[in-house]
Amino acid sequence: MEVNINSVVATHRKKIGMIGSNLAGKYFTTSVRESWPDFDKDKTRIEQEGNIELITNRSPRRYRIVGHEILSAVIKADPTGAVKVYLNEGDEQNEVAIPVSNDMEKTGLVTEESIAKALRGDKSIIFANASKLVKFINAYNVDELNRVTALIDRLNRQVAGIKDAINQNNKKVEVYENELIASTPQIDPAPKHAAATIVVEKNNSDND
Repeated sequence: MEVNINSVVATHRKKIGMIGSNLAGKYFTTSVRESWPDFDKDKTRIEQEGNIELITNRSPRRYRIVGHEILSAVIKADPTGAVKVYLNEGDEQNEVAIPVSNDMEKTGLVTEESIAKALRGDKSIIFANASKLVKFINAYNVDELNRVTALIDRLNRQVAGIKDAINQNNKKVEVYENELIASTPQIDPAPKHAAATIVVEKNNSDND
């Protein structure tokens, strides 16, 4: 599809220029990672083994911001004919394509909605204000940290309860065994060196 890129640029010149002015600066993206490696694999294994082990319903998450150097900016049409501004074209780790449209002025803005979309995997969303972005992202981290801490507190209470059960069980056995000992009659043993008593019958025939 042939596209008149010059005409598109002329229509959105100021908006495109705002993006181009960031050349040699940075743009930022977000990422969310699972803190428990191979969580799904471990969860499946535990379920298959009868849920004897304990596991959480999901892995804890950590949220990060990632900075990308802006080393190039190219305006071109994609295979569908949509005109886009490509930052770092050809760099697999840092390339981003920004559609040229009336909403371009929103590119780079930090909002709850844009962050939520980015965390869900929208690769076209980038951010310019790092200090504002980090406040939002760290709020996600604090919320997750509070969830993990609350879970640890609950588990610690369960640990204390289990330890108390062990101690109570041992105490009951100790008390019972002491009761058995206390209720057993005490029998005095016979003296080891008792003197033997010999009784001699007098033979009456001697007096006859």
